[in-house]
Amino acid sequence: MAAEIDFTLKSARPAGCKILTLIADRNEIASAWIEVLLQAAAHRVIARCSHEDDLLRSMQAYRPDMILLADSIVGQEAAKTVLRLRARNFSVAIIFLLEERDAIKAVDLLDLDVEGILLSAACARSVIDCVESVRRGSKWVDPNLLRHLAMGGGGLHRLRAG
Repeated sequence: MAAEIDFTLKSARPAGCKILTLIADRNEIASAWIEVLLQAAAHRVIARCSHEDDLLRSMQAYRPDMILLADSIVGQEAAKTVLRLRARNFSVAIIFLLEERDAIKAVDLLDLDVEGILLSAACARSVIDCVESVRRGSKWVDPNLLRHLAMGGGGLHRLRAG
């Protein structure tokens, strides 16, 4: 079971209500896989972006409810990118897709005010669980990331619910 922290978000929507989702990932195969997966689960993907400039333009053009944002798009500029996205649409829910080799950065991601943190190698069920949890207004952290941090020790106390 994923770690869920209940917070009421402005972007929370009732069950059955389609949310407009934007996927931002340099890996086009991964991006296409996520799109197919979300569409199969009755979510509406409005755009896929492979560069930060495309992301910012699409954000303005489509006004998505949720963004799946890969660290491959933002690199070392994650905080700045999240701030730019929030400035354009404060209520957008952001799920950060993190490479496992970069997982230790997840503790710092909590300071970014993202609604979800998901390992990019997550299984299909975890992707859907994360998106659904965030859609309902909860924060979500990949359980495999929590295990990774627990084994490494660093920063786990900041990621635990409650």
